[in-house]
Amino acid sequence: MAMLAATVAMGIASYHIFDLQPLYGFLLAIALAAVLTLPVGLVEAVSNFQYGLGVITELIAGYT
Repeated sequence: MAMLAATVAMGIASYHIFDLQPLYGFLLAIALAAVLTLPVGLVEAVSNFQYGLGVITELIAGYT
């Protein structure tokens, strides 16, 4: 948890230092990864099949 907090803090700091916009994209990526970790892990644990989330994340990012 300390590593997660440190990397998120460094990511937010880099947004402010390099004046990158919008910050909500970074926070959306973190939230999406946090939400989809459990379902992806369950599918892989049960079926031994790992699928990519590229299409799902591109659809969500394109919608926003």
